[in-house]
Amino acid sequence: MSNSGIDLRDSILLNNQSTVDLFCNSRLVSSIWTINHSMTIHGNGGSLTTYQKAHVKSYGDVWFNDCVITNVLSLKKVWEKFNVMYDGKKDCSVFTVHKPDGKQVHFVMHPDGLHYHNTKQWDLMLVSTVEQNREGFTPRQVASAKAA
Repeated sequence: MSNSGIDLRDSILLNNQSTVDLFCNSRLVSSIWTINHSMTIHGNGGSLTTYQKAHVKSYGDVWFNDCVITNVLSLKKVWEKFNVMYDGKKDCSVFTVHKPDGKQVHFVMHPDGLHYHNTKQWDLMLVSTVEQNREGFTPRQVASAKAA
């Protein structure tokens, strides 16, 4: 994907050629942990091995490595969890993921051909931000949670 105004670390690619979910941005996950076994990805840029997993709220566990350039969701794995619709037009191609809570997440086609979701569009995010996690709690409750 060429650099045309998209911050790859803040984007999530929906990839129909990937068989694994892999994230690199720690701000898009709620926790990261090390496991005893590894996963190795082989791609155009070579091979990458990771021993870390992370949890994406409202999605589930993904592999994690902060050295990769973007966050990737496998279309196959997303399809197993959610209803996914495709609307393909010459000038606008979009995968829409329908979440159980009624929200929709849109993965639009970049001119280079990959479908991505810009996580800066807060109302459509698949993941939760720290600010969203604080909603509904008093400042005292947030302070107590930080202390814990």
